[in-house]
Amino acid sequence: MKYQQVGFRPFKNKLCVLPVTDSIRPQLADYDQYQDIQSVMVYGYVDHEDGFCFEVISLSKDNESFYEENEVPSVCYESDEILEVDIEILDNFDLENHYFEKILQIQNNQDCASLKWTRELKYLDEYRDFHHIDDVRIYFSLENRATEELWARLEAMIGNDFKVCLLEEPSSSEHHRGQEIILHLLTKKDGKKVLSNVQVERGNDFKV
Repeated sequence: MKYQQVGFRPFKNKLCVLPVTDSIRPQLADYDQYQDIQSVMVYGYVDHEDGFCFEVISLSKDNESFYEENEVPSVCYESDEILEVDIEILDNFDLENHYFEKILQIQNNQDCASLKWTRELKYLDEYRDFHHIDDVRIYFSLENRATEELWARLEAMIGNDFKVCLLEEPSSSEHHRGQEIILHLLTKKDGKKVLSNVQVERGNDFKV
C-alpha cells in the first residue's frame, strides 16, 4: 500500500513496516551498521507543522526480527519523502503493547484533543493538503467582496466551529496571514459542506 495511492487515513496511529530503499537509508546513518538494515518499523501520526510523519520505532536486518537502538536520535520520515514506498500495516496487538511506551511518547508530543478530533472529520478530507493534514482550503467572504479560497491551518474546535490560522494573506486589509479567525461549517444549497467565516450562503456571491 502506498501513501500516494491512499493518503494518510490507513496509516494514522498505526505501526507499519517500510522496506529500506536507497531514498530511505541515508536518514538511518546514525544507527550501528545502518547499511545492513533491510526494513524499519514505524509509527504513523499527524504532526501539526510537518504534516503526516512516520517515526522509526525499531529496525530489522532480515525483514523478520526487529531490534531497537534507544541511544540514537529519533528518525522521522515525512509522507512526501516516501510517496511511492510500499508500506505494510501491522495490525498486531502484541506489538502495539510491546512498543506502548514509545507510541505513548509520540502521542504525547501531539496536540490538543479538539485539534486531534478535527483529523477524524472525513468531510474535511477533500479540503485538506495531501501531506499537511491540518491545512485546509477555506472560503473567506466579506460583505460586497468576492469570496476567496485560502489556505488555513486548523488549530482547534470550539463547539461546532473551527479556530484556524490564516496561511495566506487575504485581499481584505482587516485580515492578515498568521491571524487566527473562527470558521463555521456551512452547508450550501447543493448539500456541499465548506468551511467559511460566514454562517449562511450569500446568494450568488458565494461561488465554490
